[in-house]
Amino acid sequence: TAELPKIPKAASGPGVTGCETATQHSDATASVFETPTQELCRVSDIVLNWEQCGVSPPHQIVSDDDSSVASSAGGADRPERKSLLYRTPRRGTGVEMDLATREANHLLQKGKDALETAGNMKRECKAVTHECLQGLYETVLSLADSRARHKYNLEKERSRHAQELVRVERAHSREVMALKSELSIMRSDLLETKKEAKGIREWLGHETLDALNGIKELKDEVRAASQRNLTEHEKTRQHKPAEGEGLSRLEQQMTSMSNQLDVLRMAQQKLSSELTRPKPDSSAPIREIDVLPTARFEEEMEKVRGLLAEIKNKPAAVPPHPQNIDIAKYTQPLAERLEIVSADLRVLRDKEPPIPTPAAPSLDAELAVVEVKRALQKIEKDVADLSKAERPPQQEQGPKTFAQVASTPRTPVTPAKGPNHTLIVSSINPQHTGDNVIERIRDALDLKATGARVDAVRKARNQKVVLRCASKTDLGLIKDQFKSSKGLKVQEPKPQNPL
Repeated sequence: TAELPKIPKAASGPGVTGCETATQHSDATASVFETPTQELCRVSDIVLNWEQCGVSPPHQIVSDDDSSVASSAGGADRPERKSLLYRTPRRGTGVEMDLATREANHLLQKGKDALETAGNMKRECKAVTHECLQGLYETVLSLADSRARHKYNLEKERSRHAQELVRVERAHSREVMALKSELSIMRSDLLETKKEAKGIREWLGHETLDALNGIKELKDEVRAASQRNLTEHEKTRQHKPAEGEGLSRLEQQMTSMSNQLDVLRMAQQKLSSELTRPKPDSSAPIREIDVLPTARFEEEMEKVRGLLAEIKNKPAAVPPHPQNIDIAKYTQPLAERLEIVSADLRVLRDKEPPIPTPAAPSLDAELAVVEVKRALQKIEKDVADLSKAERPPQQEQGPKTFAQVASTPRTPVTPAKGPNHTLIVSSINPQHTGDNVIERIRDALDLKATGARVDAVRKARNQKVVLRCASKTDLGLIKDQFKSSKGLKVQEPKPQNPL
C-alpha cells in the first residue's frame, strides 16, 4: 500500500486569513474536490463558532500529536496540523474520555484501517477521506469538551447558589437568634412587671382593708339607726301621747338643753381664756379662736327660742318630778379632753417661736371643740332616752303645791376633777420621732415593780410625748425612773402666767 502524502494544515483561530465562508456552503459534492487547506479552515471556523457561542471566551486552538499512516509518510516536508481541541492551562490534562469519545476514537481507527486496506483508491481520495475522518473525530472531542465545560459551569453555578443559600440561612438564623433573645428579654420584663403589679395589688388591698372595714361598720350602724328610727316612729304612731304629755316633754327637753348650753358656755369661756392668754415672753396677742358661733349653732338657738316662745304662750302645766341624772359620767370625757387641750396649750406657750408672729389656731383645739360637740350631742340623746324611759305617767302625777316644789331637793352637782399631773418627755436625738420616744419610754419604765400608774399617753409636737398621772406620788416615781435612763429628757410644764 502506498502511503498518503501529508497535506499541510493551516493554523486555526479567529485570525486565519484566506478562508472564504461563502464558498464553504455552496455545494456538498464540490467540497471533496476542494483543497485540504480550505476544508480545514471551514471546519475550524465551524468549531470556533460552536465554542464561542456565549458560553466560554475565545481560545486559540493548539496542535495535538495525532499520528496516522497518511501523516507519518510526509512528516518531514509538511508542517504539523493544528489541533481543534481546547487545552486547559495545566499540562497533562485534556478532554475526558467518555463513551461517546471512545466510540468516536474506535470508529476513527476502524476507518483508517479500512482506508489502508483499500488498494484501488487514489492517494488523494484517501488523504481527503482521512482528513474528513480526523476532522469529525476532533469535532466530537470538541463537543465533548464543550459539554464538560457546560457541566463544570453548571456545577459551579450550583455551588454558588448553594453557598448563597447557606449564607442566607446563616443570616436568617442570626436574625432568628436575635429575635429569640429579644423575646426572652421581653418575657423576663413581662414577668417582672407581672410580679410588680401583683405586689402593688396586694399592697393596695392591704392599705384599703381598714377603710373598707370602716365603711362596712358605718353602713351597719346607719342601717341599725334607720331600723331603730323606723321602730320608734311606729311606736309613736301607734301610741299617741295623752293631753299635756307633749308639753311636759318639751319642757323637760328645754331644761336639759339649757343645762347643756350652760356647760358648753362655761367650756367655751375656759377655752377662750386659755387661747387668749398672752405669753410671758412675747407681746404679740394670740388670736381668739371662734369655734362655737357657727351656722348650726345659730339654727339650734333659733329653734330653742321658738320652742321657748311656744311654751310661754301655752298654759302652765304641772312640772314633772325632777330626775336625778348622774351627769358626771358624761362630763368626765369632756373634762379629760379639756385637760389634754390645756396641756397642749401649755406646751405651745413653752415653745419659743422662731419668728414673733401671731400663733395659728391649734389643730388639737379644733379637734377638742369637735369632740365637745359630739359629746354634747350624745349627752342630749342619752338624756332624751332617759326622760322617755323614766318619765312617770301623766295620770299618776297630781298637782303640786308651792311647798312641795320648794321642799324638792336639788340635784347635787359633782365637783370637777382636779388638775392632773403631767410630764413632757422628749429624746436627746433630734432624729427620733414620737413613736421612737414612746418605745424608749416603754423600755425605761417598770410600772409593775414601782406600782406607779399612768392614766394617759399622747404625742405632742416636736417629737414630744405627754404623760398624765392622777397623783403627785405616781409622777415622782415615774420621774425617778426617767433619771436613771439615758437618751430621754424629762420636764414638767411651766406654770401659766395669770396676767
